[in-house]
Amino acid sequence: MRFTSIAFYILFITCILVMMSLDKFSQSVSMQSKSIVLVIVSAIFCGWQDWRFAAIVISEAVFVYFISIQIEKTEKKSWIILGETVVLICLGIFKYYGFFADTFNFFGLSVKRIELILPIGISFYSFSAIGYMMDVYRKKYTAEKNFLYVLLYMIFFPKFTAGPIIAADSFFEQIKQNRRITLASLSEGFQIIVFGLVKKNVLSDNIAVFVDAVYSNVEMYNAPTLVLAVLGYGMQIYLDFSGYSDLAIGCSKCLGYDMPKNFNLPYLSRNVTEFWKRWHITLSEWLMRYLYISLGGNRKGYARTLINLVLTMAIGGLWHGAGWNFVLWGLLHGVALCIHKHYMKIKGIGKDYVPTKAGYVVGVICTFLYANFCWIFFRISDLNVIKRLLIRIVAWSDGVAFYSTWAIVVLLVVFFATMVAVVKNKSKQRELYEIKGYYIIKDLAKFRNMVFLFTVIGLILAMSYAYSNPFIYANF
Repeated sequence: MRFTSIAFYILFITCILVMMSLDKFSQSVSMQSKSIVLVIVSAIFCGWQDWRFAAIVISEAVFVYFISIQIEKTEKKSWIILGETVVLICLGIFKYYGFFADTFNFFGLSVKRIELILPIGISFYSFSAIGYMMDVYRKKYTAEKNFLYVLLYMIFFPKFTAGPIIAADSFFEQIKQNRRITLASLSEGFQIIVFGLVKKNVLSDNIAVFVDAVYSNVEMYNAPTLVLAVLGYGMQIYLDFSGYSDLAIGCSKCLGYDMPKNFNLPYLSRNVTEFWKRWHITLSEWLMRYLYISLGGNRKGYARTLINLVLTMAIGGLWHGAGWNFVLWGLLHGVALCIHKHYMKIKGIGKDYVPTKAGYVVGVICTFLYANFCWIFFRISDLNVIKRLLIRIVAWSDGVAFYSTWAIVVLLVVFFATMVAVVKNKSKQRELYEIKGYYIIKDLAKFRNMVFLFTVIGLILAMSYAYSNPFIYANF
C-alpha cells in the first residue's frame, strides 16, 4: 500500500476517526486501545500486498521483545550477539541471499539461486530492532515490558516502509503520553503531507519520466542529455525520498506523534561531511551510533578512524541494496569523507571554520556535483552500463538530444537557492551558514492561508504525473 494511493487515505482517515472517538474514554483505556488500533492499521498497511510481510515483522517483534528482556536481566554479551545475529540472518536471507549466491557463483562456487520474497520495510525495521537491543545492552534505557509497544515500534505504519528511523525510547515515551489528536496537529500534519505530495507526485515523478527514458538506453543520447539525466536523477531521488519522509512525518503528526526530521536541504551542503548531516539524517545517526562507534570510531588512532569511516559507508551502501554498485557508491562517499577529514586536519581547520562567500559557493557546487556523480552507481546496477555512460560523457559524444523542462527548472531553483543563501550571509558568523530547511506551517484560521493551501492542492491534482511511481526507497 502506497502513501499516494486512495486505499491508504481511506485507511488513514478511518484510523484518525477511530482514535478521536477513543479519546472520549479515560486516559488509561484510551492509551491501550489506541495502541491496538495503530497495530491493526499498521498490520493491514504492511500486509496489504502480501500477508506474509506482516507475519514476518510480527514474528521478529516477538523475538526482539523476549531477547531485549534477557539482555536487561542477564547483562550478558551473548544475548545481544544472539539478538543481532538472528535479525541480520533474517535480513540476509530475504534481501541478500541472491546477491551472495551470485557472488559465490562468480568465483566458481556452485550455490543454487532461490527467488525469495523481499518484505517491504525489512531494512528499516531490522535497523530499528538492532538499535533498540543495543540501547538496552548499553543501559541507555530499560527493556519495554509491554509487548504491544514493542510491536508498534516495529510496525508503526508511517515509518514502516522507509523510516525515518526513530529511537525506541523517544517512540515509547510518546506512546505512553497518550497524545491526543487535535485540530493543531491535524492542521500541521496535513500541511506537511501536502508538502510531501508536491515533492513526490508533481516534481519527482515528472522528472522520473525523463530520467528513466535516458537511463534505459545511454548509448542513444548525447552527452548534454546524459549529464542532465544524471543531475535529474539526483533531484528525483531527493524529492522522492524526502517527499516520502514528509508524508511519514505528516501522517504521524496528524495522529499526534513526532517523527525526527530526515532531510535538511542536503544539496546546499559545503562538503561531503556536511552532506551526510543533511541527507537521510536518521540513517546517518544510526550508522554513527551503532556501526561506526562499534567498529572503534575515532578511539583507536587516526588511521583506524579513516578505515572505520570507509567500512561504515561501504556497509551502509550494501544496506541500501543487494549489489556491488551499492557497495561502490558507499565506498565513494567513504573515501570522500576521509579526504575531507584529512584536508581539514592538514590545514588545521576546525568545526567553527567559516568560508568566504566564494568558498561557500564553490563548496556547494563541488559537493552537489560529486553527490550526483555517485548517484550514477546507485541508479545503475550493471557496471558495464556505468562504464559506457561515463565514457560517453567524458568523450562528449553525439546522439539524440532530449531535455526535461522539469529537471531544468528544479536545478535552477537549487542554483538560485544557493545564491540567495550566500547573499543573505552579510556577516561571517558561523550560524548564518547553517541553513535549516524543514517546513513552513501556516495558520489555517486565516483565510488567505486557506486559499493558498487549496491552490497548492489544486496544482497537485493538475500537475501530478498520471501514473504514480513507487517510492524509490520502498525497495530497500
